[in-house]
Amino acid sequence: MIEQDKIPLSVSHSDIAAEWIVEKNKRISLSDVTANSHRRAWWVCEFGHVEFNPVRIRVRDAGCAKCKSSRWKKEMEQKRIQSFGFEDSFKDLEHHPEMTLKDIFKINDAIEEEIEKLVSPKIEARIYNSLKRTNINTIDQLLEYNYETLRRVRNLGDGSIKKLYVIIKAYIQNN
Repeated sequence: MIEQDKIPLSVSHSDIAAEWIVEKNKRISLSDVTANSHRRAWWVCEFGHVEFNPVRIRVRDAGCAKCKSSRWKKEMEQKRIQSFGFEDSFKDLEHHPEMTLKDIFKINDAIEEEIEKLVSPKIEARIYNSLKRTNINTIDQLLEYNYETLRRVRNLGDGSIKKLYVIIKAYIQNN
């Protein structure tokens, strides 16, 4: 029986060995190191991240630390989004930025009324002008936006988005 410490990395962890940079690791080869080795080596992941890490750390992390970190961040963000329920407040937009206003307000039918029915050009000029400049002419067009796309609308800051949320909520409750 062969001991684990004697099996070369190229045999025991071929997926990790594929990330080995031969040109930079001139003094050692894949057959010289094992999965438990403390020797440092150069690695490149499938996304091009280059690292100089000990072999055992690369094996333990199952690859690139930067990719692992970004995967971890995405998983944590998904868990955070799933953990927040709907509060029937502006926080619904913040906690579910991928959902459209239609989804948040649970609207199934199209509202083909002009945007002026929702936002008065005289009272809410900043919001109205920002929406018109973005070619949002009907309420239904506005309801197709999500929080992330609303934040990219020029001159429509968080305060205006909050005010717009309140306006939409009041409009839906009254109709």
